[in-house]
Amino acid sequence: MIYILGVFPFISALMILFQFLYPKYILTGTAATSALLILYLYLQNKQIFTDTLTSLLNRQEFNKMINMEITDKKEFVVFVISLRDFKFINDKFGQDVGDKILLQVCAYLKSLLPKQLLYRYGGDEFAIICRDEQRVREAMQDIHRRMKNPWVVSGMNFMLKYVVGGIGYPMVANSEEEVIKGLEYAVMTAKKKEQEPVCFCTNEMMNYIKRKYQIVEILKECVEKNSFEVYFQPIFDIHTATYRKAEALLRLPDNPLGFVSPEEFIPIAEENGLIAPITYQVLEKTCIFIKELMKETIDFVGVSVNFSVIQFMQENVEQKVLHIIDQYHIPYDLIKIEITESMLATNYDAIMQFMSNMTKHGIQFLLDDFGTGYSNISYVLKVPFHTVKIDKSLVWQAMKDKKAAILVRKMAEAFKEVGLHVLAEGIETQEHIDFMKSCGCDYLQGYYYSRPLPKQKALDTIIHNEVANKIKKLQ
Repeated sequence: MIYILGVFPFISALMILFQFLYPKYILTGTAATSALLILYLYLQNKQIFTDTLTSLLNRQEFNKMINMEITDKKEFVVFVISLRDFKFINDKFGQDVGDKILLQVCAYLKSLLPKQLLYRYGGDEFAIICRDEQRVREAMQDIHRRMKNPWVVSGMNFMLKYVVGGIGYPMVANSEEEVIKGLEYAVMTAKKKEQEPVCFCTNEMMNYIKRKYQIVEILKECVEKNSFEVYFQPIFDIHTATYRKAEALLRLPDNPLGFVSPEEFIPIAEENGLIAPITYQVLEKTCIFIKELMKETIDFVGVSVNFSVIQFMQENVEQKVLHIIDQYHIPYDLIKIEITESMLATNYDAIMQFMSNMTKHGIQFLLDDFGTGYSNISYVLKVPFHTVKIDKSLVWQAMKDKKAAILVRKMAEAFKEVGLHVLAEGIETQEHIDFMKSCGCDYLQGYYYSRPLPKQKALDTIIHNEVANKIKKLQ
């Protein structure tokens, strides 16, 4: 608009000069057209930066204002009010009712703060930029009090849940990018809290966000170079007293951050859409590991690979998995796939279809981390699992609590009776071994036997154990 209005006087001056020099030419039509064009451009430009429902400035203008404030080196606090479970209202009562509620909320926020400070940040989110910290505190108190009362629309009362995420510049954030990332992280953190709906981004949180994005860059580089390391943890077979199985576990190579645990970087890989290519690379390295083991005359039944729920949202998962296995000429039954019950709850139909097709080829499935989350027995009965992995938390609890010990024992017995194999994780002491053996477990996995090992060390451990066992039998 500034450019348009800046150019218009020059155009007008040229037209007046032309009219003065050539009076026989009438430019009334041209002048009218120019005026209409300016009016049209103004209206069109206003539509671009204004939210149609609330008439507030939209997120695009919010980002521009943040940039302008930072350019002018002004201190400010920005926060986002996000309504929780608002989709339920739209689905249950209709879009029209939802819009009316949003208009009421918008009108209330306008009454607290000047319209110029308020923005429609998202579908059910409003952003506020404020230079007065005291005003922010007062606004938060007013909003908290108002949200305790119902919003009346079409004769119905609606209680709205909400969260607030905020960040200050330059107290915490030092750039537009940091403001946005810190703001979104604060909102996400607030949504995880049950009691306190407000979260303002701190310097510690900002440091974590920076670390998170560093990890993303490391992951992207590793995907590009296929430089991930895969460790293998041998799994002890109680019946043969040998390592007949192993689990493939992902590790990052040396990097500027030092050691980064899988518990930290795997969720980040899932959030950023990197887990699918990573899993295929892990599967390839697992096939290479199995290929090495196949050269030895040992009784080995396979390696398990962990799959993420994100994997099943990709196209042609089955074809890609089978192609990788075929590429290395590995028997299908030497590949095991581990999934968790939370994944089944998220994407049941797609995973069931995948499992059904893979089991036809001889690929077996393990239910990982049983004993955490919902521990839904119906999944064990309906889904074609070969092995159930009892989570280490249950194993450890059974050592301290008689009730837990009874529960673990009865579960293991039940799984065995319905034809499933049982694997216990977190085995670290002789007491763990004795108890899980008495429960009828088939496999034991944990630091007592072996930590996750680099490829060559894992190969040496498995082969040496097999040879030592054969010698023992001969003796």
